[in-house]
Amino acid sequence: MTGDICAAPSEGMIAPLLNQVDCQIASYVETTYATLFGPFGFLEPVLTGALTIYIGFYGFQLIMGRGGLSLSGLAPKILLIGLVLAFATRWGAYQAIFLNLFYGGADEIAAMMLGGGHDSVFIRLDAVLKEIIRLANEWNLGAINQPDGFGAAAAQQQATREPTLPKSAGAVNLLWFSAITLALSTAGVLIIAKILLGVLLAVGPLLILAALFSGTRGLFEGWLKTLMLYALVAAFATALAGGLMQLAEPMVIEISDMRRSGLADPQPVFVLAVTAFIFALLMGQVLRMCGRLTSGWRLPAGQMQQASTQAQPEPGAPSVRPSNDNSRVVDMVVAVERGGGGSRMRTVTEAAQFSAPAASGLASRRTRQRYRGFGAPSMKGKFA
Repeated sequence: MTGDICAAPSEGMIAPLLNQVDCQIASYVETTYATLFGPFGFLEPVLTGALTIYIGFYGFQLIMGRGGLSLSGLAPKILLIGLVLAFATRWGAYQAIFLNLFYGGADEIAAMMLGGGHDSVFIRLDAVLKEIIRLANEWNLGAINQPDGFGAAAAQQQATREPTLPKSAGAVNLLWFSAITLALSTAGVLIIAKILLGVLLAVGPLLILAALFSGTRGLFEGWLKTLMLYALVAAFATALAGGLMQLAEPMVIEISDMRRSGLADPQPVFVLAVTAFIFALLMGQVLRMCGRLTSGWRLPAGQMQQASTQAQPEPGAPSVRPSNDNSRVVDMVVAVERGGGGSRMRTVTEAAQFSAPAASGLASRRTRQRYRGFGAPSMKGKFA
């Protein structure tokens, strides 16, 4: 991945287009990086100001006694400042970690899934698309050039011609539909994913700077998740395109053999169109799958911040404290109340043996007052 001048496109349709996209995106990302945070970048003062505010805010916390100079507290902050400076001011570090990992890594993953180079997949796709377009043109021209007359003269004229397929606009339309659907669901999805990856990588240093502060750290996390999303889409699109070629190539060969033999069976054309349409639906499911995979990803810092936020009570919420609303204690007090009218006061142990669940319904105002003596909160709501 370099910013060299892109070579002129070679013969073909899909493979040269993808090579041009890769070259142009690499050059665009490098140029944008130099414009933002290069030696003369217009965002270099922003980087200096953000680091100054970050260090000053931490120093203010130390002065106010809200932080400590422990190793466990200083090490993450120093590491964060070092990473931000490395990725925002050194193109080599940013290229090696982000550009080569997310952009070039998608091609490497696809190559490992295919068991070979990913370029051969799109060379085969070029050959399949060219053959489908040629068959559609010949099918259409053969139908147009058929004689409109009838009788022996027309039959003799037809016999001297090369065998052609009968006129069938539906079969020709299905061939064109298959070619367009195959191109859009393979190369189209891959090119869109790579262009979006290039745009995200171009503005990456600015979003890395957002990782310094907790209020803007969500932008950095969302940027990483979106990078991972489109990298997975690019890898799966390339790998699935290789699997599609295993199905489409025999179908196109069968249609080509049928064309040469002069047969008029439209069934292989219909099967090819259905296969292309099903693959387009499959690519839609791949986009949803990658979205679900990356949506559940959380950075460790984000998880700790979310846990601390959940642990803190909401402002204005009532404080929860242990309650002494023990129905057993209430029954004991009621039992003591009932036993007080005799010659002697029952002990608490005897009251516990004497108490019954139904006794709580006989509590009076004096009972509630005595119950407060146990240190429990007011039972006004309980016995009302």
